[in-house]
Order: sequence, then C-alpha cells, then structure tokens
Amino acid sequence: MTFKTAFITNSLRCALAAFMAALLLTACQKPMVVYTPTDRPAAPPRPEIRVPEPPPRPPPPPTPQQAAARQLTEEGRELLGADRADDAITVLERALSLDAENGRNYYFLGEAWLRKRNFEQAREFNRLAELYFRDNPEWLRSVARQRGRIDAGGQ
Repeated sequence: MTFKTAFITNSLRCALAAFMAALLLTACQKPMVVYTPTDRPAAPPRPEIRVPEPPPRPPPPPTPQQAAARQLTEEGRELLGADRADDAITVLERALSLDAENGRNYYFLGEAWLRKRNFEQAREFNRLAELYFRDNPEWLRSVARQRGRIDAGGQ
C-alpha cells in the first residue's frame, strides 16, 4: 500500500468514526422533560406509620414503711367507720409519719376532723389531699364532696 492510499484510508476511517460518533450522540439524546407541580403525576399516598408508645411502667413495690403506713391508713378508715374519730386521728397521724405522700391519709384525717367539727383542721387536710390527688379524678371528686361538707358545716 502506498503512502497516498494509506493516508486516504486512514482519513476515511477517521471521518467515518467521527460521523458515527455524531450520529450516536444525536440518537442517544432525549428531550428533557420538566414537570411543574401541576403536571407531575400524583404520588401514591404514603401509609401512616404509627409507632406505639411503650406500655406504662408498673409502680415500684411499696417500701416496708409505705406498706406499714397503708395498713395504718386502712385501720384509721375502719376506726372512722366505727365512729371513733379520736382513735382514727391517732392512727392516721402515725401513718402520715411513715408515708407523708399518701393522699388517703390526708383525706381520712380531714374526715376525722370534720366529724370532730374542727373545720379549720379538716379544711387544711382536705387541701393537702387535693394536692396529692391532682392526677386522680375519682379521688378528686371525693375530696370535692368532702370540701362541700366542710364548707357547709363551718359556716
């Protein structure tokens, strides 16, 4: 092969390669589609994922002092039921010294002082019972009824 034929052959190959590359680039280019918010196809609704809350922790077991105080509180309640307000006050005050955060002690002491017609003491124990029962609607209703009896008797 002569130089001239080799040159022409190589030139044709290069031209053919450039033509094919241009053809390939043109064929591969797709028009770019731009969606506006109104043109966009609606996305399928996402399912709502709910993460369950952990179950509430059970209250810790009572300490020996709290258990003794609860027993004394129950004894004081029974004394009130037997119409022995003075004895109930003595027992409930002992229970209070063991567990000062038991709202039932305050409620029953308010009840005992109400039966003794000492409305000032009854009102104070009723107020304290309300503080300790602020998260317990059932006991709050009892405390409110007791307050009504205290207010009615103290006037």
